[in-house]
Amino acid sequence: MDSFRRTYDSFCQSWGLWVLMLVAVLVFTASANYMSLKSYDDCHYAQKGVEMLRRGAVSTVTWADRVDFQYPPLQFWLLARSFWLYGKNDFAARLPSILMAIGILLMTYRLGSLTIGKSGALVAVAALMLTPLFVTNARRCQTDIPLAFWTTLAMLIYVEGLDRPKVHAWMAVPMAAGILTKSVLGLFPLVVVPAGLLVPAIRKTLRNVWLWLGLVLGVVLGASWSVHQFALYGNEFISFHYGTMVMSRTAGPLDLAGILTDYPAILLEHYQPIVLPALAGLVLYLVDRFRGRRDEGSRAVTAGRGRSSESDLLVVWAVLPVVLYSLSSLRHLRYLFPILPVYGILTGYLVSTRFRKWVTPLCGYAVPALTLVSACVYWFVPTLFAGDNNQVFKQEIAVAREHLAPGTMLPYSGEEYWAEANPLLYYWGVKLERPGDTTQDAVAKALRAKHRSMICVRERLDDVERMGIEHETMVTGKGWAWLRFPEATPPDTT
Repeated sequence: MDSFRRTYDSFCQSWGLWVLMLVAVLVFTASANYMSLKSYDDCHYAQKGVEMLRRGAVSTVTWADRVDFQYPPLQFWLLARSFWLYGKNDFAARLPSILMAIGILLMTYRLGSLTIGKSGALVAVAALMLTPLFVTNARRCQTDIPLAFWTTLAMLIYVEGLDRPKVHAWMAVPMAAGILTKSVLGLFPLVVVPAGLLVPAIRKTLRNVWLWLGLVLGVVLGASWSVHQFALYGNEFISFHYGTMVMSRTAGPLDLAGILTDYPAILLEHYQPIVLPALAGLVLYLVDRFRGRRDEGSRAVTAGRGRSSESDLLVVWAVLPVVLYSLSSLRHLRYLFPILPVYGILTGYLVSTRFRKWVTPLCGYAVPALTLVSACVYWFVPTLFAGDNNQVFKQEIAVAREHLAPGTMLPYSGEEYWAEANPLLYYWGVKLERPGDTTQDAVAKALRAKHRSMICVRERLDDVERMGIEHETMVTGKGWAWLRFPEATPPDTT
């Protein structure tokens, strides 16, 4: 038994990462084409990729054929390339996030190996795989995993460049990509790295001209989208993107209670189970750091330098964003996504230094088994973890194409506009009129239109019934119905 245990421990050290990566691929891709995209915000973003492919665009983003200034174009351009390769389907919409989530796991392992040792790095990957927030978003079509990917790549290049300063110039690539993905949130590395001035161990790295060349060049390249959009649309772009999307969300009134408690509450509620061991690992690292104790497998010891700049960066990365983002009036769990990799590494530090015997059971047994179970659930009972409210859109595509021409504008009676507008456009190619009309007004518009159809939320179906106008329910979804009026119905709703 001891011989088997030693053999398996050795296997986990050598092949454990690839076992974890294999099960990660299985759970990320399970039913990735069968499960429909969520209305918020997956269908919305996927449609932007579809339109970018259709128009052959590079810089200007549209939704429903109208220019959209919400986010820069990089992720939608990548979505367009995915649709070009695999066709317009839900797997292609999820593929960029899947690949980037796998990249985050690999980069987390590399960063962990350079800072806390290979055992801790393996635990870091396992910790991410045990975090539902990470796994769930790896299967979605959003911009949070991409931002975390580019941020992690920037941090990895920074650490790799501590031995080879010229490597730091390559930080321009993830810096620019982060900005071109999530606008000002992509400035994350520009905040974290200069904050090293607060840490004596890494202060001297900021004298490297290649580092500043990479950061400045990244900002300049990232700003190219803003310059281009301003040249095309002028103050309309500035007003919406930087005024509505940035300033109005961040520069509102602040309250001391919110600054102190909002993000801690968000972390404790949404970032489980990784947050508690990560915080414990952070405290232990600081204690060990001041006592002069370092992990045996860490880069600083094995290289014989006794330098702790790589590991000290983890402290800045883990703490500073939470502090800075708390000073914004809008605090959302998505903004903290880029700290997930470092929370995994801090968890790895806790386990590898204080509970080393748990490394093999955790990485070799528990996490692969739990991940395989999750993959099986996604394959065989895909709606167990989450509902699939938009599956009806996929099932009724043929009916929609028979009665509704692409680009058709449907009247709408309801209040949850985006819940129906996003999947209608992505799956059926049909546009939904903005809400605001009464049910009577929406019916009147439908009767005057060639398609004689409308979308009505269930709460307002009784209004249609009371009007006594003959109609047919073509498709019923969760909370809505597609109504069609026969040709003989007179256009009089008074």
